[in-house]
Amino acid sequence: MAEIQKTDLTTVKKVLTSFALGRTQDSTVQLEAEFGDLLLFMINLADKQGIDLLRAGQRQVERRAKTMPRAVRSS
Repeated sequence: MAEIQKTDLTTVKKVLTSFALGRTQDSTVQLEAEFGDLLLFMINLADKQGIDLLRAGQRQVERRAKTMPRAVRSS
């Protein structure tokens, strides 16, 4: 099951990256609206699973900050 979830997440990341990189002609306002829609969709989906997505994101930022070299964090 975990392997399926990892594969699914990899696919989602690829699709979202393709979406973002393919929108270079859109205005900032259009992109902001579409990213806002994606964020709300993800928040609602996570909430249905009992996950506070904003808290999960903050924890991930904190975990990654601990693994960054000190020189990168201070620049």
